[in-house]
Amino acid sequence: HDIARGYLWTPAVYALPKALLTKILYARDENERDAQSKETTTALLERIQAATERAGARLLLVLLPGESEDGRGERVEVAYFNDFCAGRGVQGVDPSAAFRRAFDALGHEAFHERYFLPGNPHYSRAGYDLIAAELAAALEQTGAKLR
Repeated sequence: HDIARGYLWTPAVYALPKALLTKILYARDENERDAQSKETTTALLERIQAATERAGARLLLVLLPGESEDGRGERVEVAYFNDFCAGRGVQGVDPSAAFRRAFDALGHEAFHERYFLPGNPHYSRAGYDLIAAELAAALEQTGAKLR
């Protein structure tokens, strides 16, 4: 219980994988949008925002592109993410444009070899570096001092 409370009170940046957002938004299948799932997603994100504000911090959400994506992403997830952030005054960082530039420069195979672990949907060091650079740029725009 004390550990969980510590996490709730620790100001943090929350990363929101597009795959999780897709799973929550589409409770039945990818072609049928479920209003209840959208409400559940919104309620969850609002709880995260409230916990962050209670900790005296501002919420910043990062939308993480999935392995199968070239940075273009599913429009529904991106639109939901952008609408949620704009509607609640939450800063949102979507590194999809950086992934898209890398994909266009490298091509499919080289892009996946460089930015994802082999046979694994998780990012490689280079993938996390790309996301970190986008996050740092967004934080610098807010006037945050980075080490």
